[in-house]
Amino acid sequence: MLRSSRLEASLEAATLEMWEMMQDAQKLDRQVEDLVEAKTGCGFGVDVNTKCSTRGFNLNCPKVLKKKLEATNRPNLYEVSNNLDSSYIACQAGLYNLIRIALHIYYTQHKTGYNVLIVISKDKQQQVVQMVYKVRKCAGMLPYTISMYHTKSALYINGKGVKTFIDKDWLNITELQDC
Repeated sequence: MLRSSRLEASLEAATLEMWEMMQDAQKLDRQVEDLVEAKTGCGFGVDVNTKCSTRGFNLNCPKVLKKKLEATNRPNLYEVSNNLDSSYIACQAGLYNLIRIALHIYYTQHKTGYNVLIVISKDKQQQVVQMVYKVRKCAGMLPYTISMYHTKSALYINGKGVKTFIDKDWLNITELQDC
């Protein structure tokens, strides 16, 4: 019985910690949105457009917390799965948030010469669930898309320019935050 109450107390503390982390992530989402709005078209030498969409669902908070806990406890900082025309990067939750910031800075403030469309997807309660960076073709570069899944702490990169992302952009992005 004593072990059971300790387990319940540990689970309650972990749930509270995950709830606080989720609140912090939502604050970060709002900060990123504010940055997107502030930096779009501000003369940083990049062509960035933004659009928002609302999905027809509400997040299932217990399920989100479980996914975040799983992402927090991943054994490696990140794991990469590559296919011919796509890559999937599953990150630990903390690293994912650093990458989110670095991605935003890279595509909105650096003179990449890219034409970027940022699509922010929210649930019915206006919580950001996904951000997509559509990097368009310019000066001989092949296009690619980065889909960031906030509940999974994962990125999915696909398109004809995945090699450009991996060989050039990923290195520059990780150097921004020393990820």
